[in-house]
Amino acid sequence: MEAFDQWWNLVAGSSPDIALDPAAWVSAVKAIDTSDGNAEVPSRIIDAMFAMIDTDGSGTLDQAEFARIYDSAGASRQQALDAFAVLDRDGDGVIDIQEFSSSDDPQAPGNWLLGRP
Repeated sequence: MEAFDQWWNLVAGSSPDIALDPAAWVSAVKAIDTSDGNAEVPSRIIDAMFAMIDTDGSGTLDQAEFARIYDSAGASRQQALDAFAVLDRDGDGVIDIQEFSSSDDPQAPGNWLLGRP
């Protein structure tokens, strides 16, 4: 939870009680300066998200675990399956933390985490 708090503090700055619409969120995230010791915060959030979704504690996400995040967001089962297929780069039927993580490359499979990039 600490990583999420740190991320929000980076995004919200000196106004932690504000509400951000999607455009303001994207703008605030792009403005974060990760060169001043905050570079590890996004990776800690990814690790925390992965751990929450990995309900069986296996260290990987199967299709059912992965589909739950799509279900909770109101996305279709097909969207979840499409994203899972892209993220599962080695085709072993599970997503590990490396496959789950995204990158700066807009074509990177990890960018499918929350739907079509």
